[in-house]
Amino acid sequence: MAKQSRTPLQTLFAKKSRFPLRTLIYGIPVIILFALFSTIPYVVLFQAADEDTKTMKSRVKVKDTTSTALNGMIWYPINKSEVDEPKVKDVSNYENPEKENKWLRSRIKVEGSAFFPTSTAPDITLLIHEMLWYPIIQPVSLCGIESIIRSHASHFSNTENSSMPVKLIVWVMNTTSFEATNMQWLLDMDNILGSSYVDGKQNNSNIWVEVCCLEFNKIIAGTPFEQFYKTQYANLKAMRHMAQSQADAMRLVLIYKYGGLYLDTDVIIYGDLTKLVLQHAGLLTLQGSIFDLNNNFFYFKNVQSPLIYLLMENFIANYSPAWGQQGPALFSRVMKNLNGKGVADNVEIMDKNIINCVHYYQIWSLFGEDKSLVKNRCSGSVGQHFWSKESKQKETKLCLENEEEYIKSYGGSLRKNQCPSALLRIVDKQSQFYCSF
Repeated sequence: MAKQSRTPLQTLFAKKSRFPLRTLIYGIPVIILFALFSTIPYVVLFQAADEDTKTMKSRVKVKDTTSTALNGMIWYPINKSEVDEPKVKDVSNYENPEKENKWLRSRIKVEGSAFFPTSTAPDITLLIHEMLWYPIIQPVSLCGIESIIRSHASHFSNTENSSMPVKLIVWVMNTTSFEATNMQWLLDMDNILGSSYVDGKQNNSNIWVEVCCLEFNKIIAGTPFEQFYKTQYANLKAMRHMAQSQADAMRLVLIYKYGGLYLDTDVIIYGDLTKLVLQHAGLLTLQGSIFDLNNNFFYFKNVQSPLIYLLMENFIANYSPAWGQQGPALFSRVMKNLNGKGVADNVEIMDKNIINCVHYYQIWSLFGEDKSLVKNRCSGSVGQHFWSKESKQKETKLCLENEEEYIKSYGGSLRKNQCPSALLRIVDKQSQFYCSF
């Protein structure tokens, strides 16, 4: 009997076929269907998560917070679309007042950002430096910066008493990360600087803000610190308080290279800094008795100050891993050796009550029930140093135990009045930084 020939299709499905393609033919549609239906829940999940993120970004915190102690605080709501997609915003019309007038009033610039336009400040009378020398920026670190912005945006409502042009530079480790994690706060500050009224007061804002990247090796180049850290870094890295000592070094370099006023971020400002410092060529501040100085607030009008150079040299010659030896102790020992006189600088030492009216060993009084002691002592001051190393444990404990009582305290009310946007993030129970100081 002649052997019947098979068609290719019959061969394909023959049981004795050496290549089992029928399994593949049947399997491919099954695999495709399985993959299609199995991804649907994930697509829905990611869409829901994205919508939730948009809601979180655009919410008005006063309405969402569970705090009952913040009633009556002013919060500037933001445009959700501007927060969701900042990089695709059309920036071509910033200079055209007919098309986008509101952005002409913007006085914030974030280095490397396409979202915040470059704003041109007039001749600056005072340059202020704030430094955030850590990778994760907590809301409490923004409090001092916000207090400067608010103090110079709304406190001075007429020509005679208005503050002079100020530029605030916020130095951070990574500007992209800073912008991404603090977009809502930045927009709030931008609204303050651009609005006609702030907290019910006429806004004759004379302050411009710039966020810049602080790279340690670049900033110390051309100073005595360059060779010191290049040759001694391995030894210094093994010592205690290395990061703090670097921060002490950088603040000296910033003032040496650019001039102006350096302020710690835990100093809350409520007065006009221009009227305080511009009467002097140089200004240091006491934290206790004579020659007991601090480096949380110092001003030098001119760049390349001989006294700052002397401080850098003494920093290197007397380097110690002990806390504060390159900070307050450095300023104290150098000025004591000079008998209070600057080297070719007209430097004055400011009374401690101007900034440090409550000393770190009395920090509990900022959060006590009796406010009269602090009010009397701080009368005439322009700000208060919170001594975060000493105060954060007390402040956190009180906030967690009784948030309303904390905000009623002298320290809490200072934050409420001078940095409400940062405070709202601190007392947000949904935040990872809840009551974190």
